[in-house]
Amino acid sequence: MYIGAICKKGSIQFFDVMDVKVSVIIPCYNHGIYIQEAINSVLSQTIDNYEIIVVNDGSTDQFTNEFLSKYTHPKVQIFKTRNKGVSHARNFGIRRAKGKYILPLDADDKIGSEYLQLASQYLDDHPEIAIVYCQAEYFGAISGFWELPEFSKELMPTQNLIFNSAMFRKSDWKRVGGYNEKMRYGYEDWDFWLSFIERGLLIHRIDQILFYYRQHHVSSRNQEVMTNSVKLEKTLHTLKWNHKKLYNITLRKQLKYYLQKSCRFKPCYYFLHSCASIYRKFFR
Repeated sequence: MYIGAICKKGSIQFFDVMDVKVSVIIPCYNHGIYIQEAINSVLSQTIDNYEIIVVNDGSTDQFTNEFLSKYTHPKVQIFKTRNKGVSHARNFGIRRAKGKYILPLDADDKIGSEYLQLASQYLDDHPEIAIVYCQAEYFGAISGFWELPEFSKELMPTQNLIFNSAMFRKSDWKRVGGYNEKMRYGYEDWDFWLSFIERGLLIHRIDQILFYYRQHHVSSRNQEVMTNSVKLEKTLHTLKWNHKKLYNITLRKQLKYYLQKSCRFKPCYYFLHSCASIYRKFFR
């Protein structure tokens, strides 16, 4: 089966979708000034069996809409939807993806030239692994190494340790029900990864810098949420409600720790106070 894309000269070039191994999904909302850089980072990959699906998530910026309406490349498909948020845009793109593996990429970020090859090869060689990500670096307003803690399934309920541009199987995306479209204020990737962890799926990090996360002078979506107490509380409450079983396990482990600590070192009131604090932290 073949699909085509219209090139700038008007001719149609075809590529065999049966050869597509990785689908890169790029949601775009008013980021037309950056998206060419994101697309070029994918077009520079060391493998060729990939496709790029750009989803214009109802952009209101004239430059973004004009750029995406005119942009053509045989490996790039561009769709436009009403603005429904990044979760909907990713799900929309993944539904149309032909690849076995999926890599989300925000329109203002970039990936290293070996990322698709190394991540997809690792998933090929390790069927027990569900998510592959890598080391990362900041660029833009701030540059430097992004020091993410080592992955830990015990820590994941309290801190997101995986950025959004990690590779996973499309079959696992279906298995967990896709991205939760109720997560409109951010942390939708954290919510998505927790769905994997709840099902006991395993994660691997490549110890090589292959992802570049743009830093803006103005706040990003997640930073905006963190500074807005109402949005932050609503988002975290939704996150915990979506994964009640996982947070209950985390709560029990922390209660066990405080119980042991209180029995050895503190009177009972310390334990009760700690229980109340943990409960408020996870379920208020």
